[in-house]
Amino acid sequence: MSRTLHKIERPGEERRKSPRSGVQIWATEKAEGHTCFHMISNLSLSGLRIEKKLPLPVGSIINLEVALLDPGQVIPLKGVVMNTYKDSDSNVTGTGVEFVEMNEDVRKKLEIYIGKTKK
Repeated sequence: MSRTLHKIERPGEERRKSPRSGVQIWATEKAEGHTCFHMISNLSLSGLRIEKKLPLPVGSIINLEVALLDPGQVIPLKGVVMNTYKDSDSNVTGTGVEFVEMNEDVRKKLEIYIGKTKK
């Protein structure tokens, strides 16, 4: 499976644009005839974190589908991989994704979902 790569150059300081909410939800990625399932461990209006044994390449574009509120209601999320990490204590690896090209309808649904997870 190949993904479009883009070079990302940013300083090492905090880049989050909005607070994240801890979640445990599955996302589906469909690309070039393949389907991959990713566990999202936190989510915000500007991005998400995917827990993966093999992190995605920094700069790659990822298109996800996520059922946030109703399993029949899937929202599309497009993002660029901004970083990868490995937690030395737990040996967990992951990928940080920043959203791009989000329409207002998707943003509103995401905002409602994040609001409900913080209660």
